[in-house]
Order: sequence, then C-alpha cells, then structure tokens
Amino acid sequence: MNGGLNSQREQQWQHILQMTVELQHLSEDENWQAMGDLELRRGALIKEFFSQPVSKAEAEVVAAGIQQILHSDSRILQAGKQQQQQIAADMKKISSGRQAIESYTRIQK
Repeated sequence: MNGGLNSQREQQWQHILQMTVELQHLSEDENWQAMGDLELRRGALIKEFFSQPVSKAEAEVVAAGIQQILHSDSRILQAGKQQQQQIAADMKKISSGRQAIESYTRIQK
C-alpha cells in the first residue's frame, strides 16, 4: 500500500492476499480439507480487515486486491465444479458396473 498507512493494516491485507494464492495452490493439489481450513481463516481476516473503513489512500490497492481475490475464487469454484462432475461420472460408472454384476449374478442362479 502507500506511505502513511498503518503498517499492521498493510501486513494484514498482504496476508489475506497471500492466503488467496495459497488457496489456489491447494485447489490445484485438490487438497480440499486444507482449503476449507484456510478459507475459514481467510474469511475471519477479511471480516476483521473490513471492520474498519477503507481509507481513500487504501482504496485503489484494496480494490485491486478484491479483484484478485474474486478472480482466484472464481477459478477455485470452477475447479471444484469440475471435480464434482468427475466424481458424479465416476459414481455413475460404479453404479452401472454394480447393476451389471447383480444382473449377471441373478442370471447365473
């Protein structure tokens, strides 16, 4: 952020952005449990950060960071949807296989 800003507040915002990058990496690794934990912590930090109004001096940098967060979260959601669709397709295959085995077993009796 720019000079004149509270160093602690700047560090807090940078930490939120770093957590966003970490969430993206966890998503790529399909580490859903760690993502959930990190998202809860990031959400708490975001809430804390915005408990104080954003100053005019912070506005531009914070707005850019919000865009970064939204873009990253959108990518993560898309990856999650793709993973969910793959799991659903795999479950359908398993179910079809199970039905085929049951049908074959009934025929053999």
